[in-house]
Amino acid sequence: MTRWQVHMRSAVAWCLLTLIAVGCSLASSAAIRDVRELAGIWQGRMSGPLGNGEATMTVEEDGAYTGTIFLGTGPREFHGAIVVIDPTRVRFQGTDGNGRVRRQDRDGRTILRFVLDGSGTGATYTRDR
Repeated sequence: MTRWQVHMRSAVAWCLLTLIAVGCSLASSAAIRDVRELAGIWQGRMSGPLGNGEATMTVEEDGAYTGTIFLGTGPREFHGAIVVIDPTRVRFQGTDGNGRVRRQDRDGRTILRFVLDGSGTGATYTRDR
């Protein structure tokens, strides 16, 4: 192997490691210390057993939430509660099941992801900060 090939492999490896590190930092979840941080109106999409569609959700300061998903068959109401166990473990329990809640802050927006236990489905919402 020539010096040039060794140099190119090192440069490619360095670039890949940098991209992985940047990608992980952009995709990492932000800690949720208090459920009051999530209070407000959220817009997004839900996916579940009945289908998927646009959704709006309001989270109260105590973690209770209510919302509407807009399906092809018409709007459907949902509700539940978010509980902060510790800053890295946040759970929800609602009409569509139980699961994890993750928050990301990106580009001046807060992204909230609900992931149902045992599946990759759930919901993704955004809110301006």
